Amino acid sequence: MKIIKITNLIHPGGRADYKGLNLEQIVPGSQLYPSYDNVAYFFYDGAVTEGGDISIVTQATYDSHKQRIADELTQIVTPEKRIENLELENQTLKQQLQQTNSDLVGFMDFYFTTTPGV
Repeated sequence: MKIIKITNLIHPGGRADYKGLNLEQIVPGSQLYPSYDNVAYFFYDGAVTEGGDISIVTQATYDSHKQRIADELTQIVTPEKRIENLELENQTLKQQLQQTNSDLVGFMDFYFTTTPGV
């Protein structure tokens, strides 16, 4: 089994080009499609000839790209996470507003109950 890298995977029209490799010999679940490059990485059970847009890469290279993709996925803010963040921000702002109002009431009480010149 080899780890394959295909460059120029997606053509301008949006069609994927696996450069003639037999898709049935790609190990299911091993495919990596980095968002930062027009390539694919995958384990392949068939015979392959390196050259052009097909190359064989090391396990370390594959693992590095797999980790980078995983890191990117943790940075994605889902709609649910966005709502959670906004609710937390809203709660914090409400608390700050309540504190400001309390401080203002205290100041107003002091200002209006203090006798000038005393």
